Amino acid sequence: MVNNAYTESVRNKTPYDIVHRLLMKDGRVKYVNEKCETYYDVEGKPLRSTGTVHDITERHMAELELAQLSLQNRLILDSAGEGIYGLDVDGRCTFVNPAALKLIGFTAEELIGRTVMPCSIIPNRMAVAIRRRNVPCRRRTNRAWFIVAATFTGARMELAFLLNS
Repeated sequence: MVNNAYTESVRNKTPYDIVHRLLMKDGRVKYVNEKCETYYDVEGKPLRSTGTVHDITERHMAELELAQLSLQNRLILDSAGEGIYGLDVDGRCTFVNPAALKLIGFTAEELIGRTVMPCSIIPNRMAVAIRRRNVPCRRRTNRAWFIVAATFTGARMELAFLLNS
């Protein structure tokens, strides 16, 4: 891998920047970032190559651990029966699980990145009053969506969400 990167860089007269692993004599594996640039004379013949090899083992292992945790979190969220979504500090939706999508009737594309502000959770008796004002279920009205949903206890609730672009 390293020999190919070096040979190609000399042939194409371009620097290279690769990540690879090293097997140490004691059996440890180190991950390194290797960068190299070759300098040429006026005729285009290589004069010298200079570069660096930077040990990135800790960073690489942290990235692998983060990827594993992200996968575990995704599996938990996707298998949860309750609707779960996350907001950043500005109120934009950062993730939503399939149960939440089914509950509120949106697609992930409609929610992710948009400002989602749960503005009220209304008991069923109050939801009737809202419906009397002709606010249809799962329809948009004045930037609000009103959705009838059942909680895990079976109680019906009317959820109102404000959505901003």
